[in-house]
Amino acid sequence: MKTYGIDLMVTIANRNRIEKFIQLYREHGMSFNITAFGRGTASSDVLKFLGLDASEKAILFSAVSRTRSREVIRDAILKTRIDVPGNGILMTIPLSAAGGGRCIQYLTQGQEKEGENLMKNLQEEVRKESEEKKEETFNPSFHLIIAITNEGYSDQVMDAARSVGASGGTIVRAKGTDKATAEKFFGVSLAAEKEMVFIVAKAKERNVIMSEIIRQAGMDSDAKSIVFSLPVDRIAGLRLLEDDDSSL
Repeated sequence: MKTYGIDLMVTIANRNRIEKFIQLYREHGMSFNITAFGRGTASSDVLKFLGLDASEKAILFSAVSRTRSREVIRDAILKTRIDVPGNGILMTIPLSAAGGGRCIQYLTQGQEKEGENLMKNLQEEVRKESEEKKEETFNPSFHLIIAITNEGYSDQVMDAARSVGASGGTIVRAKGTDKATAEKFFGVSLAAEKEMVFIVAKAKERNVIMSEIIRQAGMDSDAKSIVFSLPVDRIAGLRLLEDDDSSL
């Protein structure tokens, strides 16, 4: 499976600690940071195993170039002690697709001096991965499509997705955190209220769904949506699996 040289960094921590991570990521030039809030529901035994407690949580979604992710994680361990039980969880997930060059630049602005160099580096990384991996070890049957859109436009995103066969999705309200670069990139405010739309799609349907979202609700629309996808390893509980039991 080819990747785009970009990782989605997911940080889960107590709400009163999440600002420390945001500041750390900004120091590494990571300007794309979206925060959502929730509460843990796992049993006490599971929470103990994960090193978490039952207090209210914040989930921070950040984008980081593959070349920087290891350095950022090392710095997070050093400065936030996230490796200590109770301090949170940090993970990275490779993007399996991105909605065009502008989306890639948007996700990683501040991490590269020039957009042209970024695109060249990403293309070279994909080429090397393709050469090194003659036999793919992971070809996901499903992908999680994530669209981040301006508040009030999630229905427009879902209408676009459904028009080409998407069965449904989940909408989460969130907020951008980078006020310093608000309204700086293609007129998109990074600090405004956002809505995140999560759609699970078959691999063969991913591209057409993403393309339609971009066409109807992309950067050139009032929705100002950015769209990317993540590979799904295993999945359960969706009716679409009835036609593809081999995915389990």
